[in-house]
Amino acid sequence: QNREESQAAARIKVYRAPVTLRISQDRWYYPASAPVSFKVTAKTAVDSKPVATAVKAELIHRTYEAKTQKNIDTITGNLSLTTNDGGEVLGEFPATKKGGTFLVRVSASAGGRSTDEIIETFVFGGSDFYGDSGENVERSVTVNANKKQYEVFETAEFAIRLPTDKKLP
Repeated sequence: QNREESQAAARIKVYRAPVTLRISQDRWYYPASAPVSFKVTAKTAVDSKPVATAVKAELIHRTYEAKTQKNIDTITGNLSLTTNDGGEVLGEFPATKKGGTFLVRVSASAGGRSTDEIIETFVFGGSDFYGDSGENVERSVTVNANKKQYEVFETAEFAIRLPTDKKLP
């Protein structure tokens, strides 16, 4: 084999947006009747200090096309937001009225460069396995012990009865 080695040097310039974004949610799933809410935090890229900046938010419905084996993303909502001096802003998209996988994408531009962040969430609807029941309804669970009092290190046995809408035979 003829093998020749030569030395070379290369320079690469990396341009980074002066702002970094972080998106978070207080929950990962929503009923179709509830708004999809999120929080955006913006900081400077150099020293990670909070910064006030304009943020664009998009709600994207993601469906999977089995035939082509690809995801299809459809933008279903847009918001224009501005973070406060603490670098934070709360955003909320109206209820989606349908279930499925949704993405929340936020983006900001500063100094001629842009940055974005994406988070995935799930909206369940009446046709989904979980349906619209139970999320906002609090019902009690009944716990019965086999004894009123136990000794130290004694194994306890409990019967747990979950709430049901129907009477069982």
